Amino acid sequence: MAGHSLRIVRNIEVLYQEYRDTSKQQEIEQRRQRDNCSPVTEGTPMQESVATSPPALQLQLRNNTQSLSLWQNLEAVQASGLLTQLDQKEIIMQEAMFELVTSEASYYKSLEILETHFLRNPVLFKTLSQSDMHFLFSNIEEVMKASERFLMDLENRIEESILISDVCDIVHHHAVEHFSVFIKYVINQAYQEKNYRRILEGNQPFRDTMASLENHPCVRGLSFTSFLILPFQRITRLKLLVQNILKKAEENSEREANAVKAHQQLEKIVRECDEGVRKMSRTEELISIEKTLEFKSKSVPIISHSRWLLKKGEVQVMAGPKSTRTMRSRKLYQPFYLFLFNNLLLVTKRR
Repeated sequence: MAGHSLRIVRNIEVLYQEYRDTSKQQEIEQRRQRDNCSPVTEGTPMQESVATSPPALQLQLRNNTQSLSLWQNLEAVQASGLLTQLDQKEIIMQEAMFELVTSEASYYKSLEILETHFLRNPVLFKTLSQSDMHFLFSNIEEVMKASERFLMDLENRIEESILISDVCDIVHHHAVEHFSVFIKYVINQAYQEKNYRRILEGNQPFRDTMASLENHPCVRGLSFTSFLILPFQRITRLKLLVQNILKKAEENSEREANAVKAHQQLEKIVRECDEGVRKMSRTEELISIEKTLEFKSKSVPIISHSRWLLKKGEVQVMAGPKSTRTMRSRKLYQPFYLFLFNNLLLVTKRR
């Protein structure tokens, strides 16, 4: 059976954006049908009810133009006789692990389009400065290499045996060794969006070239920005896929232990992504505030990694004697604008 898995993964036609949309619809439909206790019908999403029909009919056939293949629909699986030997729980587990592999292939396919169709396009390259190229694409090449290594190991695992032993051990290894590249990319995404809008507004050649590239058939009507946000979508989706495997793993099994470790490591990466974005946003806010300030004497350094804004706003401070407080004359009150940071209170006046 050597080579069958690689051929399947390479021939995946679904882009990750299309897979994600279909996957969401399937999950919604699955919950709806489970709540309504609907009977199994042809073409309905995955059923978890026990039925007397073969296991292959109890799972949604995702191998159409807008979704991914099922493990049980592979010719090698059907020819092996495994579907009559395995119980329903193991078949569902195989599907969960196989989806992680095929969805990674779909994700990598979309990344390839981002690289070959946009990043490496000589016409687009000429419309951008070096700094703008970095703002738009960040470390996407490092992200691609991480995905390529990961996908190769997943494919090798399937090539070892059509009955997948595990995938979460591979996920854990790559999450520890290689997935830190996601953190840098996600932190830079705020700059991507802002600079993309700026370049679109002020760079006519870029705008024209981008419109032409987005109209190309290989992009399938998807926007350039839908490709840029793929890495963050993938790392969060990967965590959910591992979580799905964990739910199906036998208690106290090696699969369960590997899934727990993989899930914890992915959760750590997602947290670091969120924290990095939060810190970047705070720093940007401090830079913006500092630009509006003018000190008459010694300036106060506003920008610091350990400082962030809690609250800001205008207050009215009484400037006259206490005896006149009841008069409420506007002349007795002076407006001040306060910036309250976690470790500093700044009292300012509007110019």
